[in-house]
Amino acid sequence: MQSSPQRLPFPLRMIRAAFLLCCFLFFAPSAWGGNIFFTSKLGADGRVTVQLSGTFASCTTCDPSGQNCVTTDTGAVSLSQNMYNACSASGKGSASCSKIFDRGTHGTHTFTGRLKDCRGIVTDTYVLTLDNTPEVAVTSPLNGSTVSGPFDITGKAVFQPTRNAVKGTISLYVDGSSTPQATKKCTTEVCLFSWKELQGKEYEMYHGGHAVELKAAGGGAAALDISAFTVDNAPAVVLTSPSHDDMVPVPFDIAGTAAFKPTQNATKGMIFLHINDSLAASKTCATEECSFRHEEIEEKKYELRHGGTHTVKLTASSAWGGSVSRANTFTVANIPAAITSPENEEPSDDAAVEDTMLSGVTDDAAAEDTTLFGVTDDAATEDTILSGVTGDAITEDTKMSAPQSSRSDIFSFAEGGDPIPHDKFAAWSRDSDLEVQGALYSFLSEASFYTRIVPPLSTGDYQEFALHYWERCMRENPDGEWADTRYGAARALTAFIKNLWETEENGELLKEIKIWLERMYREGDEDMRTCLETGTLEHLFVNPEIAAFFADWLDDPLLGEAFNQALNCAGINSFFAVPFSADYR
Repeated sequence: MQSSPQRLPFPLRMIRAAFLLCCFLFFAPSAWGGNIFFTSKLGADGRVTVQLSGTFASCTTCDPSGQNCVTTDTGAVSLSQNMYNACSASGKGSASCSKIFDRGTHGTHTFTGRLKDCRGIVTDTYVLTLDNTPEVAVTSPLNGSTVSGPFDITGKAVFQPTRNAVKGTISLYVDGSSTPQATKKCTTEVCLFSWKELQGKEYEMYHGGHAVELKAAGGGAAALDISAFTVDNAPAVVLTSPSHDDMVPVPFDIAGTAAFKPTQNATKGMIFLHINDSLAASKTCATEECSFRHEEIEEKKYELRHGGTHTVKLTASSAWGGSVSRANTFTVANIPAAITSPENEEPSDDAAVEDTMLSGVTDDAAAEDTTLFGVTDDAATEDTILSGVTGDAITEDTKMSAPQSSRSDIFSFAEGGDPIPHDKFAAWSRDSDLEVQGALYSFLSEASFYTRIVPPLSTGDYQEFALHYWERCMRENPDGEWADTRYGAARALTAFIKNLWETEENGELLKEIKIWLERMYREGDEDMRTCLETGTLEHLFVNPEIAAFFADWLDDPLLGEAFNQALNCAGINSFFAVPFSADYR
């Protein structure tokens, strides 16, 4: 006999029913599981769309008896960026929302998606990368090209689409400057740049090598293009008269022409006339084709009163840099009797030649360097000149053995009231002790001292001593009680030249000082050259007329570098920036 299964007690049956109900409610199978996904789209108008979509899980619940079942498949999705809600949506079975924004900032953008349904919460992230780098190119001047005169600077940029009114900017930088010369706001994705269009005139640059850079910036990104090119502003110059190896009468005219490159400046350039390396005349040109005639400028023909071979040179210098020179050698037809005197006969005083007079030398046999300090004897040697000696036939040994005057000797005369013999001044001025020369230089600034020198000092006497003293100070850079330092001498020299410049009759002295400065610069070391550039020339060139007086230095590579360096330090980009009216000595 088969026994029937034993029935559980009522309390146990209730516990089992509750357990089965819980299992049905929480572990009922669903038709699908919830998930999320992202999509993005870049529009041609700069519109960016990021969309979040979600599908929800399906959950079914029944009563304890397994009847009256209910299925749930609703949920919600939300999209956020940087903790800020971008969009949200809810639905049955699925839902989606989207965010539309401009391309905005260049780089990466991170979005977070969130889904909630009957199964719980699901999150995910999405990274979108936007490349807003524009394209840019300099279209003129082209890299490696050569331009002349005024020219346009042009370029082109292509920006990424954006719904902003301003698509980006194009900025022009010149010669490595960190400050833009001009900036254009672009309202179109394809944008053209023209300096002439922005400024109403073409661009002009100094003669030589340059570089321009166009930088395009938009949407948080930037790109640049550089063009390196050469500006050729060198004029053409023709020396028509005297011609090479010509025999000219006295007086004679000097003529030539210059053709300057186009410029928007009122002054197109200048023409300088040099005779035997001395500036004789200059002309400021207001036209590109400029003629030059000495008789027209000076209202008289040029006159050389001695024979022999001479050199004439015309230099044309553009308003924007670039100098070209043409030179011819010629012979003066009429030779004065003073030059054709019988052998060993000294020329008479009234037959002194012009070149001798310019330097203060009274004999045509004086060496070129001798003329620098006004030495009055043809036997003076170069070392004699450097010592400032004015006596006859003084050799180096004589100079070195000259009596050494003490400072006490100078002080005794300075404190007294007696006349000071001129030969005392001469002895002090050639003393080998720089401190003695420094003391003499200091007392010469006092009227109570220099007015007692008999016979009186001339400007030439003072210049002869002062140049020699300043040269020694600049070379030796002393650190004593009386002698000036290198830069102290340079400043004193500057003041002296400025004073001479204000006096018309001192033109010849200025020419001598100019030749002296040239020699000093050529012979000097780096410290000496820097001293001359920053201690003297820089302060002189603040006056554009003095700068023009030194403009022929541009013909020489070494002196031209000194000229331009001093000009820049003086804060002048071009010495033609100010119209000139003086005769430049």
